[in-house]
Amino acid sequence: MLMNKKSIILTALGLALGATATAEVSLVVNGPEETEVATVDLSNVRKVTFGAEGVNIVLNDESSQVVAWQNVQKLTFTGSEGGIKDATLTEDFTKVVLFCANECVGARGLNAGVNSLAVIDVCGRTVVSQPNWNGTPVSISHLPKGVYILKVNNQTLKIKR
Repeated sequence: MLMNKKSIILTALGLALGATATAEVSLVVNGPEETEVATVDLSNVRKVTFGAEGVNIVLNDESSQVVAWQNVQKLTFTGSEGGIKDATLTEDFTKVVLFCANECVGARGLNAGVNSLAVIDVCGRTVVSQPNWNGTPVSISHLPKGVYILKVNNQTLKIKR
C-alpha cells in the first residue's frame, strides 16, 4: 500500500512538472519605443550570447539571429510565470565598444556628455588619465610594453601594448 501511494504521488508530481515544462515560453527582444524586434520560442533556443555586434540568439538547429544593439532596449520572456524576470538595458550599458589598435586606445558608441578615460598599469597606477575625454583615440605609444587596463567610464578592457 505504501509503495502504491509513493508511485501515485511521484506520477502526479511528474505529470505536474511535465505540464509546466511544456508551457510555451518565448524570448522577446523589444527595441526602441517597445517595438517587437524578435520573438523566439524558448524551447528552440540553444543559447543567447551578448557580443560587440548585439544579442546573438543561437537555435537548436545551429542557425542564429543577431539583433544589433541599436535595436535592443529590453529582453522579456512571455508565458513565464516562474522566476524568469525581464531584463532591461540601461543607457549606461550602451553600445560602447572599447578598443586598442595601432598604439591607440578608445571607444566607439559613447553617449554625448562627460566621459572619462584611464589607462592603468598592473601595479594599479594610472598612467594615462583624461577625466573630460571627448572620445578621440588616445596614443599609448609612449608606454612601456606590457599589460594594462583601459577604463572608459565604468567599463574596462585588458589590453596589451
